[in-house]
Amino acid sequence: MGIPICLFTASSNTLAPVYVDLARQFGTALAQRGHSLVYGGGMRGLMGAAAEAAQENGGKVVSVIPEKLDRPGIALENPNEKIVTRDMGDRKATMEDLSEAFVVLPGGFGTFDELFQVLAKKQLCYHNKPIVLLDVDDFFKPFSQLAEHLVGLNFAREIYQQMYTIVDSVEAVFDYIDGYQPLDYDPFLKERG
Repeated sequence: MGIPICLFTASSNTLAPVYVDLARQFGTALAQRGHSLVYGGGMRGLMGAAAEAAQENGGKVVSVIPEKLDRPGIALENPNEKIVTRDMGDRKATMEDLSEAFVVLPGGFGTFDELFQVLAKKQLCYHNKPIVLLDVDDFFKPFSQLAEHLVGLNFAREIYQQMYTIVDSVEAVFDYIDGYQPLDYDPFLKERG
């Protein structure tokens, strides 16, 4: 039985085809596995490509969009379910509440804002859901380097790097989610590690 999976990714229409192809592959595989897509409601960029591919393959698409962005040319026209929120903060909270896993594809500031929020909440045990970054062309390599830098300077505990995984194929995304074992740790433990 499928689960609702939240997608964080770009809304830009000016991206290289490799990113669009990745988003379509993800949306197709998600639908074929019986999962539903929970996402930010846009019709453009990688968001739109993933949602379109999911719908083309019989998948359920849940659009969560702030009222300011709920207009023609921005919002997906025919999602299976549409939730209009007051603002971006409400949108993130709604997507988090509706989802049982988070998948992050390449994106910009908004995508990283969403990623860091679910990571921070997982760090403090507000949730213990899988977080998967789907990489292509080493897009997430700088993120990995930043995480290692934070750990090396004791701004983050080493175990925080186990709160997410980075994979390089759509199949690996679903393998990770299917075999996910919740992280067991105490966020308030004083020792490092």
